[in-house]
Amino acid sequence: MRDPCYGLIALFWILLAGPLAGFGWLALGTGGPPGRGSRQAGGQDGASGNSAPALTTAAARWRQLSERVAEFSRKGRLEEAVGFARQSVETAEKVFGRRSRQLAESLATLAGLYRRQGKFSAAEPLSRRALAIWEDTEGAQHPLVARALNDLAEACGGEGKYAEAEPLYQRALAILERAGATAQSGVARSLDGLGEISLARRHYAEAERYFRRALAIREKALGENHPDVAISLNNLGELYRALGDYAEADRLARRALAIWESNMSTESNH
Repeated sequence: MRDPCYGLIALFWILLAGPLAGFGWLALGTGGPPGRGSRQAGGQDGASGNSAPALTTAAARWRQLSERVAEFSRKGRLEEAVGFARQSVETAEKVFGRRSRQLAESLATLAGLYRRQGKFSAAEPLSRRALAIWEDTEGAQHPLVARALNDLAEACGGEGKYAEAEPLYQRALAILERAGATAQSGVARSLDGLGEISLARRHYAEAERYFRRALAIREKALGENHPDVAISLNNLGELYRALGDYAEADRLARRALAIWESNMSTESNH
């Protein structure tokens, strides 16, 4: 049984299946310039020999699959989202190539869905592939590499492989801190991950420092009613529950729940 302090409580996914399931990386690379060294459709590593119209049709098919993944993910229909995500991976590899940024995006998306399902061992190899592609196409210090490091660390942590997860989070954190204000969301994610590892190891003071720093970053960057703030509040609540401070844990859990319910209401009104 996986350590209950690692990852979000089940209530979080029930309440936030809509607001948090947008998977922002789906929008990356679907019309912007290619990354350093990336292969484009019909290139060296792609589906050479195809006509331009065929490639255009196949690329459109990949974008449609990505949109379907996002749609079913928002609705919490994860099995259906996974099916489309698998097709997206197959299409991206065939059309854009084995080292393309489109394939990295599709791999990261599928891995993210598996993490939401608690299938961390299935997510890990996909995240490793995405990381290798981003390092090749964007360079070792790019924020996309940091995102992939966070993804891989989360998968390893979910499997209880804390010794592997910790340096991945630390490397991601170093990259994102150098990136400045635009990377604050990723910084908070790395800090939360490090806090979860510390909590699992019963290093409570260290965990509190990580969680409180992540909370402060999110409140400042996103506002006090953002769903990501609820994540940090939930993590702090788990810490205080482990410490036996049930009153503080309950207070934080209630505040997190209020944020989730508020965002659910906002989402349903759109």
